[in-house]
Amino acid sequence: MKLIPPTLSFGKLSFDKKTNPMESTMTLYIGVDYHPYQQTIAYCESETGEIRYRQFLHSDKQALKRFYGGCEKGTVIGVEATGSLQWFERMLAENGHELNIGDPRLIRRKALSRHKNDFRDAETILDLLMNNLFPKVEPRSEHASLFLQMLNYRHSLVCQRTSIANQLQAFARRKGLAKFRIKAKAAKERLDAVSENGAESLMVESRFSLFTELTEKIGEIEAELEKEARKDARAKLLLTHSGVGVLTALALVPRSGMSDGSDTKNRSLHLSGLILWRKAPVNAKE
Repeated sequence: MKLIPPTLSFGKLSFDKKTNPMESTMTLYIGVDYHPYQQTIAYCESETGEIRYRQFLHSDKQALKRFYGGCEKGTVIGVEATGSLQWFERMLAENGHELNIGDPRLIRRKALSRHKNDFRDAETILDLLMNNLFPKVEPRSEHASLFLQMLNYRHSLVCQRTSIANQLQAFARRKGLAKFRIKAKAAKERLDAVSENGAESLMVESRFSLFTELTEKIGEIEAELEKEARKDARAKLLLTHSGVGVLTALALVPRSGMSDGSDTKNRSLHLSGLILWRKAPVNAKE
């Protein structure tokens, strides 16, 4: 296979203008080295067998739409798994292309060269696609991704609330007070009573206000998560197991690979790691 070195223009981040895949409908495979704000691609024209390179900034959506819109429908595109692919997936789906998402570790392990740069990475993905060796992974659905985003957001709020509670407890210790529950109504009165100046009163008031606000926000998110969990057949299946709550069920569903409603309770728990597979005795026949 003939390798055509890229002719990079650093001013516009563009490549050889003579190698525009939109002029040919034979582009079938595209390897994409995807970064948060830009991507480098290597594509192969089945008519000539030549490898070409392009680079795009993600802020230049028009250029991206022109390039992928000019490719023949059904083009096979490969990219490493990352967390910022949603808009890219939608754009490719609108143009009728096939997007394969791969395991980054396995892709790197299969690389022919230890030297790493954007062009080599894109070419490695292209080579794996063309030789049917691309290590595909099953992407999460948008619904499952939304669950995880809400869970992560709730976790960040809980961490902030814990930090505020620890600060209030530390203030109480400095004043020689016994340990108390922050949620108790008398807690604020006790801390206000031992405040010696306006600055301490202001900090106590501010921290209690933040603690109350964070608690309300966490409650709203948990209510929404519980509502969604009752609608999901896989989450409802996990909830039948003792010790599994709404948050645990929603966190496990995207990772378990269960299909909707087709798995038994024990099967779903095994996949989620809540029950270990029982090992057979040494002398037992398989």
